[in-house]
Amino acid sequence: MKSRLLLLTLLLSVLPAALCAQDAECRRRFEEELAAKSREIRTIACRFEQVRKSAVLKDEVRKTGHFHYKRPGRMRLLFADGDRITMNGSDFLLVESGRKTVVKMQSNPMLRELQRLLEACMTADMERLTTGFVPTLRETEKQYELTLAPRRKNRLQEIVLHFAKKDMSLDELRMNQTSGDYLLYRFSDKRFDEPVADEWFEIGE
Repeated sequence: MKSRLLLLTLLLSVLPAALCAQDAECRRRFEEELAAKSREIRTIACRFEQVRKSAVLKDEVRKTGHFHYKRPGRMRLLFADGDRITMNGSDFLLVESGRKTVVKMQSNPMLRELQRLLEACMTADMERLTTGFVPTLRETEKQYELTLAPRRKNRLQEIVLHFAKKDMSLDELRMNQTSGDYLLYRFSDKRFDEPVADEWFEIGE
């Protein structure tokens, strides 16, 4: 359980990229496009693939499912095997192999960080997204790649975010640990502003 929550908080295909970290025009263009295309989005529904690699696992563990987001700050990852992760702004719910765990977001710094990063990606809040990190921006023909290196040394080596240029939505999120472990999410078949029920984000007892 602890390892699962740790990996979740350490939230790519490798493509040739042009470094533009020191290019003010590139950074300005990225931030403006991200803000313009994210500002009006209220809900996101898509498919996702989770890839997890840990030193205790011989091979990568892959799982798929559906992701739903609804402002403000509500997210759900529903796995094909019935597992579920729900965040509603105040509580975090993990259902794994039929076992249900509920944690208050404010009581756990790691969960607060996870929620902060995901919400910042969805709302294009660059200040919130990069707080505590040194950002490096790279650009390809179809994507922006934002790498966030923590200012303070810890088990997290870096966070790598890939945004699709066509709509500035999040394509991939990968968090690498110094140990070589990582957690990767790939998002596809994205649909915006479709009806998303409030009930999907209820935590319950």
